[in-house]
Amino acid sequence: MAKKGKQTTKPAEEVNAWPVNTPDRYYFEGGLRRVKPYHHTYNTYCKERWRGRTVYDIFTSEFRDRTPEYYKQAIEEGRVLVSGKVANLDTVVPNGAIVSHSTHRHEPPVSSRPIGIIHEDDDMIVIDKPAGIPVHGAGRYHFNTILEIMKADRPGFKP
Repeated sequence: MAKKGKQTTKPAEEVNAWPVNTPDRYYFEGGLRRVKPYHHTYNTYCKERWRGRTVYDIFTSEFRDRTPEYYKQAIEEGRVLVSGKVANLDTVVPNGAIVSHSTHRHEPPVSSRPIGIIHEDDDMIVIDKPAGIPVHGAGRYHFNTILEIMKADRPGFKP
C-alpha cells in the first residue's frame, strides 16, 4: 500500500498515449521557427477538487483554452479516457483516476534567430537566449523551447 499523499505508478493500459512525430519536426517561415503539428496526449491524476464531477464539467471549468463544444466533441470521439476507459459526457471521475486527453497540437511559432553559444565547457553552456522563446515546456509550448531546440540542433546534448 502506498503512503498517504504519495502517488503510485499506474499500469500502462490506464494511460493513453499517441505517438509523437519526431523526424523533421521544425521548419522555418517568415523569420519564425515553426513546429509541424503533432499528436499529443495529456495525462493527469484526478485532483481532489475533481472527485465526483463529470469529465465534461471538469474540462469546461478547468481548461478554458478551448470551447465547451470542443470538449464535447473530443469526449464523444473517444479522445478522453478515464483510467484507460473511453469516457462519455456523464463519466464521473473517481479518486485515483488518470484522465487522458489526446489532441492534435499546433504550437505557436517562435523567433528563428539562432541560440548563440557564449561559453561552453564540460560543466555548462552559457547561451544568448532569443527573446520570446520559453526555456522549457509549459502551456502550449513543448518543442519550440530552448531545451528542445538545443537537443535538435546539437545531437547528444543532454540538459
